[in-house]
Amino acid sequence: MIRLYLAVSFGFAWLCWCLCWLIGRKLISAPLTVLLIVGSFGPFVAAGLCTLFTGGWRAVPRFYGRALQVRMGWGVLLASLLLIPALGILAAWIYARQHGQPLLFQITWAELPVAFLWLFILGGPVAEEFGWSYLSDQLDGGLPVPVATLLLGIVWAFWHLPLFFLSVPGLTQRYIPFGLFLLMSVAARFLFSWAYHRGGRNVLSNLLFHNSFNLALSIVTIVQPIPGADHLRLWYLTLAMSAAAAATWTLWPPASTAPGPAPRGWRSG
Repeated sequence: MIRLYLAVSFGFAWLCWCLCWLIGRKLISAPLTVLLIVGSFGPFVAAGLCTLFTGGWRAVPRFYGRALQVRMGWGVLLASLLLIPALGILAAWIYARQHGQPLLFQITWAELPVAFLWLFILGGPVAEEFGWSYLSDQLDGGLPVPVATLLLGIVWAFWHLPLFFLSVPGLTQRYIPFGLFLLMSVAARFLFSWAYHRGGRNVLSNLLFHNSFNLALSIVTIVQPIPGADHLRLWYLTLAMSAAAAATWTLWPPASTAPGPAPRGWRSG
């Protein structure tokens, strides 16, 4: 099932994003933003398809229904919501202090709820995290959780690769060196995985952590959408997430660092 999952999640997303590239070159005419968002649902579609093949129709709503399992522990919930935004603000503050600049926020408190909902639904968490949770379960079945998490972070980074060739307002990948993006993705995934496993393989924690990651990039300037701009703030955030991941895995390790029984309604392929 891992091969099928990767084929569908990458194939679905990359096909849509290659069409976006053609639109940007004015070689075809189609709604670019719609295709960009639709492509991001590759992992969502792949997870549902693989679940259908291994568990039948009844397993599909049970799989997606895992997002309604809200019990994860207060520590995991608060970390999922607040940790990366706090680290993002810290990274921006350090940069501002070094350059004698004030710390500026890009959104107001009044705009925060709208940004949170927009990013949650259409900014990546719903589109991706059901799929990455599925792949995490699959990898856990044959690898130690830290190794599975490292591999998942690498896969997650490379899944975004076509976005580095697109020039779309609000899309920042083309302004980031891929090597730095890879390190950032792995660091973030270790935080996601810590919450996911410590919370009993809770899909909602992945959704919230991913959303807080995106929100951190919206609250303060972390990536400047300017060719040739420095990447210090992103380096600071990546280092801060790496340190936070090391601390959480060491001081409050996941409930299980070895493959455990699958959640109810889930079957291994």
